Amino acid sequence: MRHGQRVYEHYALNGNNEQQLTLLFGPASEGVFHIGEQITIKERERQYTGEVIYIIPPGKGSSTRRYGSKGFHTIAGKTYTNDVAARYIVNCNDGFPHIVHQSQVINEKSV
Repeated sequence: MRHGQRVYEHYALNGNNEQQLTLLFGPASEGVFHIGEQITIKERERQYTGEVIYIIPPGKGSSTRRYGSKGFHTIAGKTYTNDVAARYIVNCNDGFPHIVHQSQVINEKSV
């Protein structure tokens, strides 16, 4: 905020800098998918493939979220609710990395 107005500035994210990721998203967590795994995600009818570079703990919610999810069915019939599953920072090499709920993962491949 400057002079009472919101100002957007370019922020250079280094996905290899674990200290920078920890400052932005809190301490790393563990999830079903691991750092370094290649996963395919679905966002708004589009699919992206990328590498998991960080795992956000389940309790760290965004301030814009107003209600809990009822859960989604994903690969192999697993069911997750977005309030108790980890979220992932995924680098799809298309700009700023994607913040992904576990329920958005539609395919996984180990590297």
